[in-house]
Amino acid sequence: MQYVISNKINTKNTMSPSQNIPNILEAEKFLESICRKRSIAIVGSGPLIHNAGKEIDDHDIVFRINHFDLKSRPIDTGQRISCWVHNGHLGTTTLKINSIPHIVTKHYGGPLLAEFNIMYTHHELDRMYFFQKTTIETLNNQVNTKSLTTGGRILLFLLNMTSQVSKISVFGFTFYDKSKSIYEFHNPTFTSKRKKIENAFKWHNPSIEKRYFLNFKCPKLNLRLVDI
Repeated sequence: MQYVISNKINTKNTMSPSQNIPNILEAEKFLESICRKRSIAIVGSGPLIHNAGKEIDDHDIVFRINHFDLKSRPIDTGQRISCWVHNGHLGTTTLKINSIPHIVTKHYGGPLLAEFNIMYTHHELDRMYFFQKTTIETLNNQVNTKSLTTGGRILLFLLNMTSQVSKISVFGFTFYDKSKSIYEFHNPTFTSKRKKIENAFKWHNPSIEKRYFLNFKCPKLNLRLVDI
């Protein structure tokens, strides 16, 4: 079994697919509704601690960020996924899973409006939840950085909800600090697809992001990371 879809959340957007656009106001409300009083695992694309699979799957809600593989090493990665978090452009890859909700950490507007209507079918758009522009700006200002990474945005948004959740555990985050030139995914099958991260440093400031989250004080936050 490659994917275990959580049956604890409603994956249906409230807007009709025939309208050809997602309800852009729903991302914040959707996250608040599914995470309240629940334990949350946020799993990034970086290296995972060994044998973390069961620990990840034991959470009520499991967020997977960007690329992931749940088949090659389930003992490390786990097999459950509740929501897929990405920047909007990964949805057209072979990893696309249409039966779960997508959290897109971008504002649905401007150039993205036309681009996404071309990239995605009505059915796919009906399962995609976008942050409002003001939310993205607020999160960036909170960390004092020009643009948080995809993982940074979803993590900080959920950390701001800690009074409403039971626990937040973080896996597979490296903040691009493992190498100055490549970003290694935890999935061995991605070895031939290692990505240059110069663009990441162009748009993001990993050192600021890393310092902020590693120093974030919250008894409900559990950083389950490899040595970074």
